[in-house]
Amino acid sequence: MSDKPVNLLLDQILLSDGLQGRVRLDPSIVDEYADSMKFDNIEFPPIDVYFSKDTDMTYLLDGFHRVEACKKLGKKNILANVVPIQNEDDAVWWAAAANQSHGLRRSNADKLRSLELVLSLESSIELSDREIARRIGVSHTFVSVNRSKERLERKINEVLPEEVENNSSSDGSKSSEGGGLEVDTKDLKTKMREISLLYESLAQHISECIDAAGKISEMPYGWSLNSNSIKSDLGIALDSVIQAKPYKVCPYCQGEGCNACRGTGWVGRAVYDMAPEDLK
Repeated sequence: MSDKPVNLLLDQILLSDGLQGRVRLDPSIVDEYADSMKFDNIEFPPIDVYFSKDTDMTYLLDGFHRVEACKKLGKKNILANVVPIQNEDDAVWWAAAANQSHGLRRSNADKLRSLELVLSLESSIELSDREIARRIGVSHTFVSVNRSKERLERKINEVLPEEVENNSSSDGSKSSEGGGLEVDTKDLKTKMREISLLYESLAQHISECIDAAGKISEMPYGWSLNSNSIKSDLGIALDSVIQAKPYKVCPYCQGEGCNACRGTGWVGRAVYDMAPEDLK
């Protein structure tokens, strides 16, 4: 960081959405800051910026509300600390960690926004949940739960087809009368195993949430958490996932795709158990 703040022209500072750790700016806070600057002569802390040698531009890291307040008052300059950022990843980490101890308190949505910013970086892949939490100022449980969601969504995008066609393809795959997944009956068992991994991953995440609720409720700060209710609700959800997991080839169509299996060729335990015995 610069030894002392420098006076920068507001027009020279770029406000990048990729470095904004909040979901949105609060207009009432902008008005409050502007009034304090104008009528109370309050001097706000310098904003934080960094200079990119790649683009030859100055980017805002922390102080979006202060910048907007100055612009509202028609100010041309603002005091800023120039942070010695080495690369774009470092800039995102800095921005995501902003507002931990000053300014408008971060909402859970703001914290999630900061987490999403850093999870998009390659530099976060090998880091533990606790290290990411330490860097951006959130709990490791918050990181763990939301990181698991992000990983699950990525797995789903990798396994499920990008496009579902309504007609049978030339290679012999079948489409669903109910508009479901396109299925190649020759590869049905492999597809069932792939989809099972998604269900098992989801079940694992739910189990981890149940465990986390129990642990938090045992802490002094967890006195108001109704862990029994959470465990009951998540227990129902866990059973639902287990029952829906690919279990057998559809007894109604033998894997060719029908309304009963939504064109997937397979059914979960619950649907299979309800099928007539003569079809099994």
